[in-house]
Amino acid sequence: MKSGVGVIFMGGKASRLGGISKADICVGELTCFARVHSVLATEFETVAISVAKPCNFELPTIVDWPSAIDDGGVVFSVLAILKWASDNGFNYAVTSPCDTPFVPPDLTAKLCAAADGIHPVICKTNDRTHGLHALWPCASFEALRCLVLDEDKRKIGHIHDILNSKIIEFESLSYDPFFNINTPDDVIRAEAIAKEFRL
Repeated sequence: MKSGVGVIFMGGKASRLGGISKADICVGELTCFARVHSVLATEFETVAISVAKPCNFELPTIVDWPSAIDDGGVVFSVLAILKWASDNGFNYAVTSPCDTPFVPPDLTAKLCAAADGIHPVICKTNDRTHGLHALWPCASFEALRCLVLDEDKRKIGHIHDILNSKIIEFESLSYDPFFNINTPDDVIRAEAIAKEFRL
């Protein structure tokens, strides 16, 4: 495929974690952010972050797509990402949330291998899809923009169904490589996985 960019979703309010930044949670010797960034930086010269509000950060920062609708959901983040990517000469973006410390190193390679330049490509383990671990062609911007006008179609799962996103299966061994951290118990579980599998 042509030129792409990696983008890390920096996460929401993390209310179940006391409002702390998920990106800064340490799993083993590395933060969740460092783990996700290392996977994307291996494949892309440019890695950006997706945030709700402007902030000072060392990487390119993409602020959510303007919306008159409060809490419109992550779809507005994706719109902003695609607009930014297109404006900066990229043809697609590969996205990953910052709270998934065990993202597989072949994430981008598998997504790109299945890409056709039109439809998004998402990940799946067992019977669960992971709609934010995805490749988004910039060509899908207009279709996505039209969908978000309907509140019932803003959920990420509905969007992928309507856009006929391709699904790529990833092997799930003794842990799910797309395991995400939402609670204090998840942090403990992540530490145990990292220790057991030397990740």
